Amino acid sequence: MLFAPRAFATLLALFASSFSGRSAEERRTPLAGRLGQKLGPAGLLIVDDATLPGGPASRPFDVEGVPSRRTTLVEGGAFCTFLHTSDTARRAGAEPTGHAQRGYQWLPTVAPSNLSVPAGKDPPEALRAGAAVEVLEVTGNAGASPVSGELSLPVQGFRLKGGQRAEPLHDFTVAGDFLGLLASFRAAGSDFEFGLRAWARPSGAARCWWPGCRSREEGEHMSARIIAINEPEGRVGKTTTAINLGAALAELGRKVLLVDLDPQANLTRGLGVSHEEVSAGKSTYEVMTDHGVAMTQALRKTRWERLDLVPSHIDLSAPRSRWSR
Repeated sequence: MLFAPRAFATLLALFASSFSGRSAEERRTPLAGRLGQKLGPAGLLIVDDATLPGGPASRPFDVEGVPSRRTTLVEGGAFCTFLHTSDTARRAGAEPTGHAQRGYQWLPTVAPSNLSVPAGKDPPEALRAGAAVEVLEVTGNAGASPVSGELSLPVQGFRLKGGQRAEPLHDFTVAGDFLGLLASFRAAGSDFEFGLRAWARPSGAARCWWPGCRSREEGEHMSARIIAINEPEGRVGKTTTAINLGAALAELGRKVLLVDLDPQANLTRGLGVSHEEVSAGKSTYEVMTDHGVAMTQALRKTRWERLDLVPSHIDLSAPRSRWSR
């Protein structure tokens, strides 16, 4: 079975807490008591690198001031270390790994940074040639237990024949356990992706024979990502979040397009585009209702060089019957 980048990103996120030193001392991980033991074949490598250039969770130090470093969790198939705060490291007789995270309501806890399985040398086409099924997406997470390691997850993907996608497979189940999947690792692919939260979208998702592996070299190549910010309630920070997130990604060198789908056009005005300017040009309303208007015709530049906007218009509040013209 072949796991595509995003599918493995989800799997690694669901079991990220299994590598926590706190989970180990509470015996709430299938990795407890397995330090030094073999988890998979010699080619299995799992790292957490908070010093990764361009990584979404890279940092010079954690919330306790412990310097960041590249931590190898599994090397040559052997389990090397848990992730630690100063507190869990002291009780375990280990060194802090720089993985303390906290909010304003709680004490420091263990959290990964740029958790990844580094990319291998095999292209996706070569891996598809030897697989029968390719999993593209994990559509639910209720069936994963980082405590026991068991999993039973709904997924979607393709049946493969001769290395090609033959037919779609909707809503089937992948079942087993985390340690068993690590043990069945075969190879990591050369393709990768990079998500906004490294522990949820581990840095660089490569295709592979079970754990569709993720790694990141410098973030030179990224496929498009769609982030929807949607909440029916007002005054909850949707506009502020969209502007801050878009601007931050643009400052990091990412190419960003913000699409305003709110008839109130708060995002549009927040980026300095007035109602009069929108009325004189194109907006999401024309793009969605007039088949002759392409998205590129409604693009507007912003103060950030790499951030563009498709503005909204009050006409979006019109009855949907008008949209079918």
